Amino acid sequence: MCQLSHKIFAFFTFVFVLSAQASDEPICPNIKSALDIMQCLRTKQPAFAAAKNLRTAEEDARRGGVRWLNPEIQSQGLAGRSLGNEQVQLQVALYQPIQTGGKRQAQVLSGEANALGLQARSRLEQGQALKLTALGLYRFKQLSGEIAAIQEAAETFKKLVIQYQGRPRLTPEQEVSLSIFRLAQGDYELRLIEKKNEEQQVLNFFQAQLGIDLSRYIKILPLYQEPSEKELSSFSPEQLTKKSPELLSAQSELTQAHANAFQARGDAFSDISVGPMMGINRDGPIQQNLFGIALNIPFPVWNQNGYQVAAAQKQADLLEHKIKIRESEIELEIKRTLATIQAAKSRLSTLPSQTNLHQKHEQVEKNFFRGLVSPAIIVEAHRALVDFLIQRHQSENFVMGNLWDLYMIADRLEEKQL
Repeated sequence: MCQLSHKIFAFFTFVFVLSAQASDEPICPNIKSALDIMQCLRTKQPAFAAAKNLRTAEEDARRGGVRWLNPEIQSQGLAGRSLGNEQVQLQVALYQPIQTGGKRQAQVLSGEANALGLQARSRLEQGQALKLTALGLYRFKQLSGEIAAIQEAAETFKKLVIQYQGRPRLTPEQEVSLSIFRLAQGDYELRLIEKKNEEQQVLNFFQAQLGIDLSRYIKILPLYQEPSEKELSSFSPEQLTKKSPELLSAQSELTQAHANAFQARGDAFSDISVGPMMGINRDGPIQQNLFGIALNIPFPVWNQNGYQVAAAQKQADLLEHKIKIRESEIELEIKRTLATIQAAKSRLSTLPSQTNLHQKHEQVEKNFFRGLVSPAIIVEAHRALVDFLIQRHQSENFVMGNLWDLYMIADRLEEKQL
């Protein structure tokens, strides 16, 4: 699900530059641990600030779906003369339209759909922000190790090139070795540029996000921590599926489809209008004041909106079917995610430690300078060390990224620290 690459960081750096308020002063100046950085994100960033008002926004969305129609005033008047008397007829009615045929239910469901959509978007935004920030902290720490290993390899081959170039005469084998060393040096220098560029993108990400220079906090940044069996077993695929933001978003669409179906049924019935009515009849010196009730009831005889009702109901039924299928797919995806985390975790536990590899690498270098191993061995040793380090970090990021996804799906982001 997740491999944090420089392309992802470049994209989200751009996004957060647009959304964050740039400032020379850090948003959270008192940072003493990596957890302080995460807490800073939770308290200061827009996605979390908006979440504090989410309940109010949901209620507003629900209330906004229920609307009363404005009352209407209708009046008519007639004036004239008959048999020499002035005659006046005046009628005034205050109508309150009353929605019929399911229109009000459609409005209630539409408000509920908007509230569900707000919940889904809020959780996705918070989960993505926390996940990217946490992985960014790990990644910056990882990059320092990768850059050091690549830099060491580049320096080693640079020394070898200088050493071989300083010899008055080279054998054919040594000339080939010099060419190999030059190629290796160039390769590691290019890789070093690439890694430093990624490192700068991570720095830009945190500068735009929190206004901090992450390089100042390299010593407090976290290392990879293997998830425990207890932690992984706390995630039930069946329960996670029901809480999935993706499914919540789909439920929002389904609720809106049901609202559309109620609205289509309601459109077949014109609204009833009812209210008080007053009339004045005056015939010369005689005036009558009349009071009563005005009622307007249209009849859906010629048009019952049958096509729109059938189409809206068909769309709702189709979405229900799609949600059932998607629910099964999400459950399978969660099960696969848990299985792949377990597999990656097992694989990482069997790999040799970085310290062990460095010791073996140093031994290979010593043997090379003693003339005990060939140039191809020293090239392969450096390549294997650097590639192993990068691959291990990718596997660690995979595990951590997927673990954050599970916490987000389970709506347990408050429990997850680092």
